[in-house]
Amino acid sequence: KSMIQPEFGSTKIKDLTYIKLKSFYSRLLREGVSVAYIQQVNSLMHIMLDAAVKSSIVKKNVSSGVIRELKFENNLHDERRHALTMDEQRRFLEFVRDSRFKGRYVLIAVLCGTGLRISEALALRWQDCDFESNTITVKLNLQLYQDDDGVCRVEIGTPKTSAGSRKVPMFRDVKEVLLQEYEAQSQTGFNTYELNGFSGFIFRPQNEDGNGVLSQNAVRRSISRACEAYNKKHPDMPLPKITPHIFRHTFCSRMFEHTSNVKFVQGIMGHSSIRVTMDIYNEITRDKYESEAAALDEKFTLV
Repeated sequence: KSMIQPEFGSTKIKDLTYIKLKSFYSRLLREGVSVAYIQQVNSLMHIMLDAAVKSSIVKKNVSSGVIRELKFENNLHDERRHALTMDEQRRFLEFVRDSRFKGRYVLIAVLCGTGLRISEALALRWQDCDFESNTITVKLNLQLYQDDDGVCRVEIGTPKTSAGSRKVPMFRDVKEVLLQEYEAQSQTGFNTYELNGFSGFIFRPQNEDGNGVLSQNAVRRSISRACEAYNKKHPDMPLPKITPHIFRHTFCSRMFEHTSNVKFVQGIMGHSSIRVTMDIYNEITRDKYESEAAALDEKFTLV
């Protein structure tokens, strides 16, 4: 609020443009404001503009893609994320399933097996899962925002770009986990919590009545603590730092281990720019090249 109001407080929403936003963020960057904080500011702008689109005040959300271009123009690269190996993924999933963190197993399995953003996974509802066509429809996301009183609240929104609305395949293992969860909830009771007119949420907090939605921070803490617990139990086979986005990156990498169709993977991941998908493809190709070259080095001789 302290950032947005002085800059755009007197600007009509219909007069706000992509260029004005980018210029504002560029100035903040020059003034020493961190990219992470600017991203938070843009998230608030996105929620506000998304509501304006739904109310037919403006035709499109001009905050989409601004941060990506800002990073690109200022050569601000995110720290390289390393995908989990298949063995690391298996060990972590089995540990979560059989430990005190088992309440998060279904969510983590879905993240690993679909490549959904954490905000998209937390907004998933049972009606989004088609067990006959084996697809999951992604059209909502769950975001945290701060209101005028400084209170943090959750809000249901739509994907930042048209590419974010998509159908993703429900692979066999994911389908099995979801069907088991559906059967369990049919016995214990489904989530009756309603948010902005939406209900039927799959993932919920472990409270007394089992109703509500999970926050991204709560999930991140659970995953971090589970990873720490695993490493404490298995110091000889430690896992790297794991976050919800690592699961997404890992899924994308797994896809490229079995297909080189970049457009197909882009569609599943919901990347608005194919450059993002290509970066991961190039990383996998480079790693594969290095491992195969090393293996061939032992066999190749000149004489």
